[in-house]
Order: sequence, then C-alpha cells, then structure tokens
Amino acid sequence: MDIAKEKKSFLLYKDNLSVLDDLSDEKAGILFKAIKEYQTNNTEMQIDDEVVRPIFRLFEASFIRDNKKYIETSKKNSENAKKRWRGENATASDRKQSNAINADSDSDKDSDSDTDKDKEKEKDFVKKDIGVLGEKEKKTLKDDFKVY
Repeated sequence: MDIAKEKKSFLLYKDNLSVLDDLSDEKAGILFKAIKEYQTNNTEMQIDDEVVRPIFRLFEASFIRDNKKYIETSKKNSENAKKRWRGENATASDRKQSNAINADSDSDKDSDSDTDKDKEKEKDFVKKDIGVLGEKEKKTLKDDFKVY
C-alpha cells in the first residue's frame, strides 16, 4: 500500500511551523519543496543545506508517526466493517440489512407546541414556589416569566 498515493492530506502542526521564523525565504522554500516531494511521491528530496536537512527530519518524524496511526486506524475500521457485514459480534442494528423493506422507519412526530393550559400551569407553578425566594429573586423570576 503506497500511503502517499492513498492519502489526500497530511498534518502540519502549528508548533512545528515556528521554525520558519528563523529561516530565510529561500531555505523555507527548500523545506516546503522537500515536504511536498515526501508527501506526494514518498521519496526524500536531496537536501544539501545543513540547516534545512535537520529541520526536515523533524517534520519527517511527525509524518511517519501520523502515517502509522493512519494505517492502524484504517485496519481497525476495515476489520470492524467486515465484522458488521458478516454479523460477527454485531447487534441487529449494526448488521447490514439484507432486505430494505424490513429496515426501520422512524416516523415519530414530536409536537412541542405550548398550549394556553401549559402556560397557565407554568405560571401557577412559579407562583407556588416563589414564596421560598427572597425579594430580589422574586423580582428576577417574575421579570423572566412576564407575558408580553
């Protein structure tokens, strides 16, 4: 598996980019061309510059670590998908539906419209509980439940 051809993106960590502040534009360009070559063709560009070469190695180490993590995650996802398709260690809802007619249909309709009775009950509830509050809390609560 050629990971450079399979993946469409790669990570550059912000804390690694601070090194660019200390490089000239020319050296930063060499570094980015080396990163591009590594990421698109999975080959190392010959870096003759003694300042850029070790900086590239730091980026390369993070690329290798991220690629290993990507491969491990891909394998786990593939194994889990195969289990679901075969029905191993999967609940009925996880398995592939062989007959779409038997698929679940969620047609629940929720109605959250408040009626006048609901609003009156809420007002009564507030009036009953308002007795245990201090004057300041009572005023705040009454203001919050004003009907406009």
